Amino acid sequence: MERCPLDNASLNDSDRLLGEGNAEPTGAELTAKLHIFRTYIPMFQCSNFRHLQGATMKLSLYQPNDAVEIEQLFIQTFTNSEGQSEGAIVGRLVKDLISSTDPSNFYGFVATEADQIIGGIFFSRLIFEDGTNSFILSPVAVRTDFQRQGIGQQLIRFGLDALSKEGVELVVTYGDPQFYSKVGFRGVTEAVIPPPFALQRPEGWLAQSLTGDQIRSIKGRSFCVEALNNPEYW
Repeated sequence: MERCPLDNASLNDSDRLLGEGNAEPTGAELTAKLHIFRTYIPMFQCSNFRHLQGATMKLSLYQPNDAVEIEQLFIQTFTNSEGQSEGAIVGRLVKDLISSTDPSNFYGFVATEADQIIGGIFFSRLIFEDGTNSFILSPVAVRTDFQRQGIGQQLIRFGLDALSKEGVELVVTYGDPQFYSKVGFRGVTEAVIPPPFALQRPEGWLAQSLTGDQIRSIKGRSFCVEALNNPEYW
């Protein structure tokens, strides 16, 4: 399947947290370690493959002084995977999200290691006429040399947990169903959750309830933030 216009560059991430080798702990042992670290605090230290080799990855809220570094992360990651033109488009989208979106309508989260940003995700508000508290996840990037280690999935789960605590009811995204199903998203039709624009690839329209309830049909129109308000992205 070709990439959806709002698709993400971390689609090669996998659930694998460990590399090869008998010296590393079993899945059950790692799960136990991860459970200890999954304390709901502002800075989340994640025990993963790199942590076992002496490095520590941290997941945290995006900070405004990260803007230039995170924009470059998206440009380079998408350039590596999709070409220079796509890198420029996604970099501009990230810049517009950061510079033009009201903070109440915008969340960003980053993964850092050795004080370098290695991954980033953004959520921006999706407004429905019925008042459903909803955000859209897009875009997502994990630095090319850090992919295939589950970082994108961990970062998304971290962000979803934070949004849930803020009372967000629904999160949608537009991307690869195979990847996003690993973090709880399921396909929905445009009739069930109306997107702001007609979708070029409706099979990539995905949603997740953060309340534990079934996803219900939403009537009426939806509206995105200005940075995404371009039919070419959809």
